[in-house]
Amino acid sequence: MHNTLFDPRSATQPHRRIFGVFLVLTLLLTGAFLTAATVAAQDTPPASADNVTADEVNEVARELWCPLCSGVRLDACELKACDQMKEVIAIK
Repeated sequence: MHNTLFDPRSATQPHRRIFGVFLVLTLLLTGAFLTAATVAAQDTPPASADNVTADEVNEVARELWCPLCSGVRLDACELKACDQMKEVIAIK
């Protein structure tokens, strides 16, 4: 006669089932969180220089010095490198 009350295999089955359910729920919640985070990151508009005026760029550039010229502020510099730095300022 087989007594399931004292069978060691029957004692571990509920724990395995609970662990399995917990593992599946954890994986599903992690996947949902990662998907939501990815979607939320895509909702932010890309940075553009369209909303920034030249005066605003020059206001920031007045506070910076040209790294190539000695004693010339970025807003007064006419080098191509300085123009590229001003473009970066407009984007930021």
